[in-house]
Amino acid sequence: MEEEFVAASKAAQELLGARELFRELKITVKEPMILGMDNQEAIIQFLNEATSIKAKHIDDRLKYVRQYMDKGIIAPTYVHTSKMLADLHTMAFSTSSFSI
Repeated sequence: MEEEFVAASKAAQELLGARELFRELKITVKEPMILGMDNQEAIIQFLNEATSIKAKHIDDRLKYVRQYMDKGIIAPTYVHTSKMLADLHTMAFSTSSFSI
């Protein structure tokens, strides 16, 4: 599950960067911004205040995302794997996926 925390913290950084850019452009951003995740256990770990990971670098990433969750800026939300737009270029598809 370590990969989920790393990916979520990187995605959160990207969301926050986009948020700042939109603010500079005077574009209103609806908050909380949705952080789509396809691992329900990882979402539970983010939501559980008592969670602490033994590996410090992962614990820091967990706390980084949780800090913005607590402020109401980011909301980890479950998105089914088949609906994950970010996975479009990272996973192999069968030919039946492209049949007309």
